[in-house]
Amino acid sequence: GVYNPNELYESGSYKYGKTVFNDYNITGWGTIPMVEGVWHSSNVAFSILANERLGLSRYEDYFKAFKFDQRTGIDLPGEVNSQFDFESPMNVLITAWGQSTAVTPMQILQATSAIATDGTMKQPHLIKKIVNSETGETIRTTNPKEVGQPITAETAKKTREALDGVVNSDVGTGQLYALDNYRVVGKTGTAQIAENGKYLSGQYIHSFVGMAPEDDPELVMYIAVDRPNSDSSTTGPRIMAPLFKDVMDVALRYRSVEPEKQEKAVEASTKTTSSYIGQNREEAVNASTENSFNPIVLGDGDEVIAQSPVKGQSYVVGERLLLKTSESFTMPTLKGW
Repeated sequence: GVYNPNELYESGSYKYGKTVFNDYNITGWGTIPMVEGVWHSSNVAFSILANERLGLSRYEDYFKAFKFDQRTGIDLPGEVNSQFDFESPMNVLITAWGQSTAVTPMQILQATSAIATDGTMKQPHLIKKIVNSETGETIRTTNPKEVGQPITAETAKKTREALDGVVNSDVGTGQLYALDNYRVVGKTGTAQIAENGKYLSGQYIHSFVGMAPEDDPELVMYIAVDRPNSDSSTTGPRIMAPLFKDVMDVALRYRSVEPEKQEKAVEASTKTTSSYIGQNREEAVNASTENSFNPIVLGDGDEVIAQSPVKGQSYVVGERLLLKTSESFTMPTLKGW
């Protein structure tokens, strides 16, 4: 209830005690609305929100309400917890714009699930269900439980509206992540890395968490790259964006989500995989191509002995079909996959 997207503030620098924090471009963008500060990923905007509008004590309450202080309990061994130090108010403030803390991708995805829905957080899992491939019988189904309601549905909607401009405005830091056929909203992250008490120069962890479609998100995706090279400020996003876009676009089509805007026709429906085992190479390639697959032949054998996806699995138009023709084969080049 304290965030006003149209509230004006002076970007560039923010003084807390004797310490001055700067926006990443040092001088800022002049006097701008708070929502534009979100689009620019302004440290000053988030400092004002956390310290002056929300208050650091209430900010801590939200940090814990989003369960950033505990493991998610995902079905993976060895899950670690976050690292943070709220003994110092300074650290609490810095945490508001993404530093002085370390959280896991699973914690971020769990928290983001509240923003993507009506404010309800769902516990993440790896496996949706286990099915007997011979009988089709479902052996086990995972029903993700609700683990909290840190915000209201109204707040979740307002947050998505603010994140829309990160990707879809002409000043947003996430413009590279926009899709042609679905409206993505999300938030970029650029975190400095501390070593021996000092920040490394020019070295960052870049990240992006995005969700789509904007009006009623079905999927949330998190992607990060750690110190891609000495000029990571530009190469990080350029490495991540194509991966994010390819995976998110195919995943949305796989779920038969209707495209929101189309510059070219997109087949959004799923198809069911046939068996190509026992066919010769040429027959399998021709038949799978006719069924809208992109066939990849593995090995130099004359006959298909295994395939992926397997018979009965769903696939979307243009998906790759691996056709194995011999037990040993040369690893295909994965560039562009």
